[in-house]
Formats: sequence, structure tokens, C-alpha cells
Amino acid sequence: MRCATQQRDGATTTVTVVSTSGLGDTGSNVTTTVTAIAAAASGPIVLDMARVSSLDSYELGDLIGAQQAARERDSSITLRDVQPRVREVLETMTLAKVFGLVSER
Repeated sequence: MRCATQQRDGATTTVTVVSTSGLGDTGSNVTTTVTAIAAAASGPIVLDMARVSSLDSYELGDLIGAQQAARERDSSITLRDVQPRVREVLETMTLAKVFGLVSER
């Protein structure tokens, strides 16, 4: 899972996240990206998850790390357009409430 693009709209930064080629990819950069955004500017961060079809444990850990990094800098993360399979994982792990899930479709 990698952050592909960023767009700032007022105080909110939206980051498009995409699935990588396979499970177990340790190159996920969500925490790194969120940390940099939160350090540079205040405001909420929206992760557009429309192009993420599954989550492995490493990617789930990266999302949790990103949420912690945002909170340390008085920011927050919302996950937008979460695919059903990813939503199911987040709900099973009781993480849906931690992030906040929204749909714009």
C-alpha cells in the first residue's frame, strides 16, 4: 500500500492510497507520508482508500502508525471510500471507529 498523490483543500489534505502488487510488501509509506503532512501543516488528513482492495497485517500496522503520528501532531485521519473487504477487516478489528469511515460515492 502506497500513497500516490496528495491534494490540499483548505485545511484538509487528501492522500490517494493504492494497493501494491502483493501481500507482505514492507514498502508501505502511509505512516511516513502522514507524518510529513502533519508536521508541515495542521488540519485533518483524508486517506482515499478507493484503490485499496485488501489489507495485510503490515499495512494495517502502517495505518495505525499513521493515525498515531497524526494524533501526536494534533491532527486526525479519516478513511474515505473504503472497499467492502477492507471495511470488514477494520470493523472486525474494531478500528472503524478509530479512523472514521466516510463514503463519497
